[in-house]
Amino acid sequence: MSEKHKILIVDDDQDTLDALKRVFWKDYDVLTALSAKEGLKLLVEKPVSVIICDQRMPEMTGAHMLEKSIALNPDAVRILITAYADIESIISAINEGKIYHFETKPWDSHRLKNIVEKGLKLKLAEVKLKTLDQAKTSFLNVISHALRTPLTTILGFTETLLEGKNLDSRLRGNDNTDKTALEYIHKAAQKLLRMAEDVILLTTLKTQTHKIKTENIDLKCVIEKTLSHFDTLIQKQKIQVTLAIPSLKIKGDPKLLESLFYHLIENALIYNEDKGTLKIESERIQKNVKILIENKTQNLSQKEFKNIFGDLNNPKDMKYHQGGLGLGLPLSGLIVKTLSGTLSFHKKDKTFQTVIIF
Repeated sequence: MSEKHKILIVDDDQDTLDALKRVFWKDYDVLTALSAKEGLKLLVEKPVSVIICDQRMPEMTGAHMLEKSIALNPDAVRILITAYADIESIISAINEGKIYHFETKPWDSHRLKNIVEKGLKLKLAEVKLKTLDQAKTSFLNVISHALRTPLTTILGFTETLLEGKNLDSRLRGNDNTDKTALEYIHKAAQKLLRMAEDVILLTTLKTQTHKIKTENIDLKCVIEKTLSHFDTLIQKQKIQVTLAIPSLKIKGDPKLLESLFYHLIENALIYNEDKGTLKIESERIQKNVKILIENKTQNLSQKEFKNIFGDLNNPKDMKYHQGGLGLGLPLSGLIVKTLSGTLSFHKKDKTFQTVIIF
Protein backbone atom coordinates (compact mmCIF):
# COMPACT_ATOMS: atom_id res chain seq x y z
CA MET A 1 0.00 0.00 0.00
CA SER A 2 1.42 3.39 -1.01
CA GLU A 3 2.16 5.96 1.66
CA LYS A 4 -0.42 8.74 2.01
CA HIS A 5 0.48 12.31 1.12
CA LYS A 6 0.82 14.57 4.15
CA ILE A 7 -1.29 17.72 4.39
CA LEU A 8 -0.58 20.54 6.83
CA ILE A 9 -3.62 22.69 7.71
CA VAL A 10 -2.97 25.97 9.52
CA ASP A 11 -5.77 28.07 11.02
CA ASP A 12 -6.16 29.92 14.32
CA ASP A 13 -9.73 28.61 14.70
CA GLN A 14 -10.02 25.09 16.13
CA ASP A 15 -13.48 24.48 14.62
CA THR A 16 -12.16 25.29 11.14
CA LEU A 17 -9.20 22.96 11.66
CA ASP A 18 -11.51 20.13 12.71
CA ALA A 19 -13.81 20.72 9.72
CA LEU A 20 -10.95 20.67 7.23
CA LYS A 21 -9.43 17.61 8.86
CA ARG A 22 -12.73 15.75 8.33
CA VAL A 23 -12.54 16.57 4.61
CA PHE A 24 -9.10 15.03 4.12
CA TRP A 25 -8.43 12.43 6.85
CA LYS A 26 -9.55 9.39 4.79
CA ASP A 27 -7.20 10.02 1.87
CA TYR A 28 -4.34 11.95 3.47
CA ASP A 29 -2.16 12.04 6.54
CA VAL A 30 -3.37 15.30 8.11
CA LEU A 31 -1.30 17.54 10.37
CA THR A 32 -2.82 20.65 12.00
CA ALA A 33 -1.47 23.81 13.58
CA LEU A 34 -3.25 26.67 15.39
CA SER A 35 -0.68 29.29 14.38
CA ALA A 36 1.78 30.09 11.60
CA LYS A 37 4.68 29.67 14.02
CA GLU A 38 3.47 26.20 15.02
CA GLY A 39 2.95 25.28 11.36
CA LEU A 40 6.50 26.30 10.41
CA LYS A 41 7.86 24.26 13.33
CA LEU A 42 5.98 21.18 12.06
CA LEU A 43 7.45 21.67 8.58
CA VAL A 44 10.96 21.48 10.02
CA GLU A 45 10.13 18.10 11.56
CA LYS A 46 7.81 16.64 8.89
CA PRO A 47 7.93 17.61 5.19
CA VAL A 48 4.46 17.68 3.62
CA SER A 49 2.97 17.56 0.12
CA VAL A 50 0.24 20.18 0.65
CA ILE A 51 -0.09 23.24 2.88
CA ILE A 52 -3.56 24.74 3.42
CA CYS A 53 -3.43 28.00 5.34
CA ASP A 54 -5.84 30.71 6.49
CA GLN A 55 -4.89 34.26 5.50
CA ARG A 56 -6.01 36.26 8.55
CA MET A 57 -4.17 34.99 11.62
CA PRO A 58 -2.60 36.82 14.57
CA GLU A 59 1.17 37.48 14.50
CA MET A 60 1.65 36.35 10.87
CA THR A 61 -0.58 36.33 7.77
CA GLY A 62 -1.12 33.17 5.82
CA ALA A 63 0.70 34.63 2.80
CA HIS A 64 3.74 35.42 4.96
CA MET A 65 3.66 31.95 6.50
CA LEU A 66 3.50 30.32 3.05
CA GLU A 67 6.39 32.51 1.90
CA LYS A 68 8.51 31.29 4.83
CA SER A 69 7.46 27.70 4.10
CA ILE A 70 9.18 27.80 0.69
CA ALA A 71 12.64 27.49 2.27
CA LEU A 72 11.49 24.57 4.45
CA ASN A 73 9.29 22.75 1.92
CA PRO A 74 9.92 24.11 -1.59
CA ASP A 75 7.94 21.43 -3.48
CA ALA A 76 4.70 21.65 -1.49
CA VAL A 77 1.39 22.66 -3.06
CA ARG A 78 0.29 25.87 -1.31
CA ILE A 79 -3.39 26.78 -0.90
CA LEU A 80 -4.62 29.93 0.85
CA ILE A 81 -8.13 30.22 2.33
CA THR A 82 -9.66 33.50 3.42
CA ALA A 83 -13.01 35.14 4.10
CA TYR A 84 -11.63 38.40 2.69
CA ALA A 85 -11.72 38.46 -1.10
CA ASP A 86 -9.90 41.78 -1.43
CA ILE A 87 -7.60 42.06 -4.43
CA GLU A 88 -4.61 43.24 -2.36
CA SER A 89 -4.65 40.06 -0.27
CA ILE A 90 -4.79 37.93 -3.41
CA ILE A 91 -1.90 39.77 -5.12
CA SER A 92 0.21 39.70 -1.94
CA ALA A 93 -0.43 36.00 -1.40
CA ILE A 94 0.42 35.00 -4.95
CA ASN A 95 3.54 37.17 -5.16
CA GLU A 96 4.95 36.33 -1.73
CA GLY A 97 3.99 32.74 -1.13
CA LYS A 98 4.03 31.00 -4.54
CA ILE A 99 0.40 30.11 -4.07
CA TYR A 100 -1.06 27.34 -6.23
CA HIS A 101 -4.68 28.27 -5.43
CA PHE A 102 -6.60 31.01 -3.59
CA GLU A 103 -9.94 29.86 -2.10
CA THR A 104 -12.55 32.07 -0.39
CA LYS A 105 -14.76 31.08 2.52
CA PRO A 106 -17.17 29.38 2.74
CA TRP A 107 -15.26 26.65 0.96
CA ASP A 108 -16.85 23.66 -0.70
CA SER A 109 -15.49 20.26 0.46
CA HIS A 110 -15.65 18.51 -2.93
CA ARG A 111 -14.15 21.49 -4.74
CA LEU A 112 -11.33 21.76 -2.20
CA LYS A 113 -10.52 18.04 -2.53
CA ASN A 114 -10.40 18.36 -6.33
CA ILE A 115 -8.09 21.38 -6.03
CA VAL A 116 -5.68 19.41 -3.83
CA GLU A 117 -5.73 16.38 -6.17
CA LYS A 118 -5.05 18.53 -9.24
CA GLY A 119 -2.29 20.39 -7.42
CA LEU A 120 -0.55 17.13 -6.50
CA LYS A 121 -0.81 15.82 -10.07
CA LEU A 122 0.66 19.06 -11.40
CA LYS A 123 3.49 18.96 -8.87
CA LEU A 124 4.27 15.33 -9.79
CA ALA A 125 4.40 16.31 -13.47
CA GLU A 126 6.76 19.20 -12.62
CA VAL A 127 9.07 16.86 -10.71
CA LYS A 128 9.14 14.39 -13.62
CA LEU A 129 9.82 17.21 -16.07
CA LYS A 130 12.62 18.53 -13.88
CA THR A 131 14.13 15.04 -13.64
CA LEU A 132 13.98 14.61 -17.42
CA ASP A 133 15.52 18.04 -17.95
CA GLN A 134 18.35 17.22 -15.55
CA ALA A 135 18.90 13.90 -17.36
CA LYS A 136 19.00 15.74 -20.71
CA THR A 137 21.48 18.28 -19.35
CA SER A 138 23.64 15.53 -17.90
CA PHE A 139 23.58 13.62 -21.20
CA LEU A 140 24.55 16.70 -23.21
CA ASN A 141 27.43 17.43 -20.86
CA VAL A 142 28.68 13.84 -21.01
CA ILE A 143 28.46 13.55 -24.79
CA SER A 144 30.05 16.97 -25.30
CA HIS A 145 32.97 16.28 -22.97
CA ALA A 146 33.35 12.83 -24.51
CA LEU A 147 33.73 14.47 -27.93
CA ARG A 148 36.24 17.04 -26.74
CA THR A 149 38.84 14.59 -25.45
CA PRO A 150 39.55 12.65 -28.69
CA LEU A 151 39.14 15.79 -30.79
CA THR A 152 41.80 17.60 -28.80
CA THR A 153 44.15 14.67 -29.41
CA ILE A 154 43.40 14.65 -33.16
CA LEU A 155 43.99 18.38 -33.39
CA GLY A 156 47.26 18.17 -31.47
CA PHE A 157 48.76 15.52 -33.74
CA THR A 158 47.51 17.01 -37.02
CA GLU A 159 48.85 20.45 -36.06
CA THR A 160 52.23 18.90 -35.32
CA LEU A 161 52.22 17.10 -38.68
CA LEU A 162 51.04 20.16 -40.59
CA GLU A 163 53.89 22.19 -39.10
CA GLY A 164 56.26 19.74 -40.76
CA LYS A 165 57.51 17.93 -37.67
CA ASN A 166 58.05 14.18 -37.90
CA LEU A 167 56.81 14.05 -41.51
CA ASP A 168 58.01 11.20 -43.68
CA SER A 169 59.80 11.71 -46.99
CA ARG A 170 56.58 11.75 -49.04
CA LEU A 171 55.40 14.91 -47.26
CA ARG A 172 58.78 16.58 -47.66
CA GLY A 173 58.74 15.92 -51.38
CA ASN A 174 56.49 17.20 -54.16
CA ASP A 175 53.60 14.87 -53.34
CA ASN A 176 51.27 16.77 -51.00
CA THR A 177 48.48 14.16 -50.98
CA ASP A 178 49.04 13.20 -47.35
CA LYS A 179 49.36 16.79 -46.29
CA THR A 180 46.07 17.65 -48.00
CA ALA A 181 44.43 14.74 -46.19
CA LEU A 182 45.80 16.02 -42.88
CA GLU A 183 44.39 19.46 -43.60
CA TYR A 184 40.94 17.94 -44.12
CA ILE A 185 41.25 15.96 -40.88
CA HIS A 186 42.37 19.05 -39.02
CA LYS A 187 39.54 21.17 -40.39
CA ALA A 188 36.91 18.53 -39.58
CA ALA A 189 38.28 18.07 -36.06
CA GLN A 190 38.13 21.84 -35.47
CA LYS A 191 34.52 21.84 -36.61
CA LEU A 192 33.57 18.96 -34.30
CA LEU A 193 35.35 20.61 -31.38
CA ARG A 194 33.40 23.82 -31.90
CA MET A 195 30.15 21.83 -32.05
CA ALA A 196 30.99 20.20 -28.72
CA GLU A 197 31.88 23.56 -27.19
CA ASP A 198 28.63 25.07 -28.51
CA VAL A 199 26.59 22.30 -26.86
CA ILE A 200 28.42 22.80 -23.55
CA LEU A 201 27.98 26.59 -23.67
CA LEU A 202 24.30 26.37 -24.64
CA THR A 203 23.68 23.92 -21.79
CA THR A 204 25.48 26.01 -19.16
CA LEU A 205 23.67 29.19 -20.26
CA LYS A 206 20.25 27.52 -20.24
CA THR A 207 20.87 26.03 -16.80
CA GLN A 208 22.42 29.32 -15.61
CA THR A 209 25.61 27.55 -14.52
CA HIS A 210 27.98 29.54 -16.76
CA LYS A 211 30.25 31.72 -14.63
CA ILE A 212 30.21 35.11 -16.35
CA LYS A 213 33.51 37.00 -16.36
CA THR A 214 32.93 40.70 -17.02
CA GLU A 215 35.84 42.57 -18.59
CA ASN A 216 36.41 45.74 -20.62
CA ILE A 217 36.84 44.38 -24.14
CA ASP A 218 38.18 46.05 -27.27
CA LEU A 219 35.34 45.48 -29.73
CA LYS A 220 37.44 46.00 -32.88
CA CYS A 221 40.07 43.55 -31.67
CA VAL A 222 37.47 40.83 -30.99
CA ILE A 223 35.82 41.24 -34.40
CA GLU A 224 39.12 41.29 -36.31
CA LYS A 225 40.25 38.15 -34.49
CA THR A 226 36.92 36.46 -35.31
CA LEU A 227 37.15 37.44 -38.99
CA SER A 228 40.62 35.85 -39.22
CA HIS A 229 38.97 32.42 -38.69
CA PHE A 230 37.16 32.91 -42.01
CA ASP A 231 40.04 34.15 -44.18
CA THR A 232 39.92 31.08 -46.46
CA LEU A 233 36.13 31.30 -46.94
CA ILE A 234 36.28 35.06 -47.59
CA GLN A 235 38.99 34.59 -50.22
CA LYS A 236 37.20 31.63 -51.81
CA GLN A 237 33.90 33.52 -52.17
CA LYS A 238 35.73 36.77 -53.03
CA ILE A 239 33.76 38.69 -50.45
CA GLN A 240 34.62 42.34 -49.93
CA VAL A 241 34.86 43.06 -46.18
CA THR A 242 34.45 46.58 -44.77
CA LEU A 243 35.06 47.40 -41.10
CA ALA A 244 33.88 50.70 -39.64
CA ILE A 245 34.55 50.16 -35.93
CA PRO A 246 35.91 53.05 -33.86
CA SER A 247 37.94 52.46 -30.72
CA LEU A 248 35.21 51.16 -28.43
CA LYS A 249 35.34 49.27 -25.16
CA ILE A 250 32.37 47.20 -24.11
CA LYS A 251 31.78 45.28 -20.91
CA GLY A 252 31.15 41.58 -21.35
CA ASP A 253 32.35 38.03 -21.05
CA PRO A 254 35.21 37.41 -23.55
CA LYS A 255 34.19 33.81 -24.22
CA LEU A 256 30.54 34.72 -24.81
CA LEU A 257 31.35 37.63 -27.11
CA GLU A 258 33.82 35.55 -29.12
CA SER A 259 31.20 32.82 -29.61
CA LEU A 260 28.51 35.39 -30.46
CA PHE A 261 30.51 37.15 -33.18
CA TYR A 262 31.85 33.86 -34.55
CA HIS A 263 28.33 32.54 -35.20
CA LEU A 264 26.87 35.81 -36.49
CA ILE A 265 29.78 36.44 -38.88
CA GLU A 266 29.70 32.79 -39.99
CA ASN A 267 25.99 33.20 -40.65
CA ALA A 268 26.58 36.37 -42.69
CA LEU A 269 29.17 34.54 -44.80
CA ILE A 270 27.16 31.34 -45.29
CA TYR A 271 24.15 33.27 -46.61
CA ASN A 272 26.28 35.69 -48.63
CA GLU A 273 26.65 35.73 -52.39
CA ASP A 274 29.84 34.92 -54.26
CA LYS A 275 31.67 38.23 -54.78
CA GLY A 276 29.29 39.67 -52.19
CA THR A 277 29.91 42.20 -49.45
CA LEU A 278 30.20 42.06 -45.67
CA LYS A 279 30.07 45.27 -43.66
CA ILE A 280 30.55 45.45 -39.90
CA GLU A 281 30.16 48.76 -38.13
CA SER A 282 29.51 50.00 -34.61
CA GLU A 283 28.54 53.20 -32.85
CA ARG A 284 27.87 54.39 -29.33
CA ILE A 285 24.29 55.56 -28.75
CA GLN A 286 24.17 57.24 -25.34
CA LYS A 287 25.01 54.45 -22.85
CA ASN A 288 24.57 51.65 -25.40
CA VAL A 289 26.71 50.24 -28.20
CA LYS A 290 25.06 49.25 -31.49
CA ILE A 291 26.78 46.72 -33.76
CA LEU A 292 25.58 46.20 -37.33
CA ILE A 293 26.55 43.23 -39.51
CA GLU A 294 25.31 43.66 -43.09
CA ASN A 295 25.70 41.37 -46.08
CA LYS A 296 24.29 40.70 -49.51
CA THR A 297 22.12 37.65 -49.06
CA GLN A 298 21.10 34.74 -51.24
CA ASN A 299 17.56 34.70 -52.59
CA LEU A 300 15.64 33.59 -49.50
CA SER A 301 11.86 33.47 -49.56
CA GLN A 302 9.93 35.01 -46.67
CA LYS A 303 9.12 31.50 -45.43
CA GLU A 304 12.80 30.47 -45.47
CA PHE A 305 13.76 33.72 -43.71
CA LYS A 306 11.17 33.08 -40.98
CA ASN A 307 12.25 29.44 -40.55
CA ILE A 308 15.90 30.42 -40.16
CA PHE A 309 15.64 33.64 -38.17
CA GLY A 310 12.12 33.69 -36.73
CA ASP A 311 12.62 31.67 -33.55
CA LEU A 312 15.96 31.90 -31.74
CA ASN A 313 14.85 29.53 -28.97
CA ASN A 314 15.14 26.38 -31.07
CA PRO A 315 17.79 24.78 -33.28
CA LYS A 316 16.95 25.09 -36.96
CA ASP A 317 15.59 22.30 -39.11
CA MET A 318 18.45 20.44 -40.79
CA LYS A 319 17.53 21.76 -44.24
CA TYR A 320 17.95 25.33 -43.00
CA HIS A 321 21.51 25.09 -41.71
CA GLN A 322 24.68 23.93 -43.34
CA GLY A 323 26.90 21.24 -41.87
CA GLY A 324 26.37 21.94 -38.16
CA LEU A 325 23.93 21.27 -35.35
CA GLY A 326 21.84 24.37 -36.01
CA LEU A 327 22.78 25.78 -32.60
CA GLY A 328 24.44 28.99 -33.81
CA LEU A 329 21.40 31.27 -33.80
CA PRO A 330 19.77 29.90 -30.60
CA LEU A 331 23.15 30.20 -28.89
CA SER A 332 23.62 33.76 -30.17
CA GLY A 333 20.18 34.76 -28.90
CA LEU A 334 20.89 33.25 -25.49
CA ILE A 335 24.30 34.95 -25.25
CA VAL A 336 22.82 38.37 -26.04
CA LYS A 337 20.02 37.79 -23.51
CA THR A 338 22.55 36.71 -20.86
CA LEU A 339 24.53 39.91 -21.48
CA SER A 340 21.30 42.00 -21.22
CA GLY A 341 21.35 43.02 -24.88
CA THR A 342 19.03 42.73 -27.87
CA LEU A 343 19.45 40.85 -31.16
CA SER A 344 17.36 41.38 -34.29
CA PHE A 345 17.45 40.42 -37.96
CA HIS A 346 16.19 42.47 -40.92
CA LYS A 347 15.91 41.72 -44.63
CA LYS A 348 15.15 44.13 -47.45
CA ASP A 349 15.48 42.87 -51.00
CA LYS A 350 18.97 41.29 -51.09
CA THR A 351 20.41 43.15 -48.10
CA PHE A 352 20.46 41.37 -44.76
CA GLN A 353 21.19 43.06 -41.45
CA THR A 354 22.01 41.68 -38.00
CA VAL A 355 21.69 44.28 -35.24
CA ILE A 356 23.10 43.78 -31.74
CA ILE A 357 22.66 46.39 -28.98
CA PHE A 358 24.43 46.20 -25.62
